[in-house]
Amino acid sequence: MKKKYHIFSYVTLDFLAAAIAWLFFFFLRKYILEESGRQFSMLLIRNAFVIGTYWVVFYAFFGFYRDIYQKSRVKEVMLLLTTTFLGCVLVFFILFLDDAGVNRYTAYYKTFISYFLTQFILTTLFRVALISRIKNLIKNKKLSFKGIIIGSDKRAKDILLEIQKNASVIGIDVVGFVRVHQENGKEMEQEVKFLGNYTSLSSIISENKVEHVIIAVEPNEHDKISEILGLLTGKKIRISIIPDVYHLLLGSVKIHQVFGVPLIEINQDLIPLWQKIVKRGWILWLRLWY
Repeated sequence: MKKKYHIFSYVTLDFLAAAIAWLFFFFLRKYILEESGRQFSMLLIRNAFVIGTYWVVFYAFFGFYRDIYQKSRVKEVMLLLTTTFLGCVLVFFILFLDDAGVNRYTAYYKTFISYFLTQFILTTLFRVALISRIKNLIKNKKLSFKGIIIGSDKRAKDILLEIQKNASVIGIDVVGFVRVHQENGKEMEQEVKFLGNYTSLSSIISENKVEHVIIAVEPNEHDKISEILGLLTGKKIRISIIPDVYHLLLGSVKIHQVFGVPLIEINQDLIPLWQKIVKRGWILWLRLWY
């Protein structure tokens, strides 16, 4: 529920930023082109609504509303810079290129740059403010994500202590651990609740509403990793492993460093959203024509 709320917040702020940017640009354009005449109207409001919807769809196309809790403000600004520029280029060719008010080529540059800066600055301000708010919620422990550790020996305990130490950074609330071998786990039971064996992962995740799974197995348990990942396939959860075993999966997953603790995140969704859409569109086009 909280994730849907925060995604809705991202979408709403992006929509508002785009709509406000368009309204501001409308009057800025009149100033640049030295136009007079009709000012505020319902048509302008409708256009602002359409433009706001366009930008929300455009940003969603590039996956901006995924992994909302792992965002870096600096990286987000850099991604917005390039993506917003591309979006403004599309708007330019669709709307600005046949602008009847432009009577010299230099006006095209001025209107394009003005719109790009307006859209980029407003979206960045709203986006950075929301990211900062989410990070503050995590820091103040008002927002957390239920996690479990798969493993029951020294490595599992070490990573548990590291997560607890950095809880204000990543917001993972470890609710328990899962054993790989029945004979292990006595040290972990002193720190956190024992939830069961790894073969019962599906029910453990459902019953405890787990959002993050951390694989911290020992060297002699590496043969279980593929089996564990198989049990996690299809689950809408984040999966992380300790760094010294990620090479076992190299080439089969996409990895991201999780900030604050020595973990590497496994992203089994290797194809970005925009590539999925293009691929799906291409398949549909081929079916229609062949």
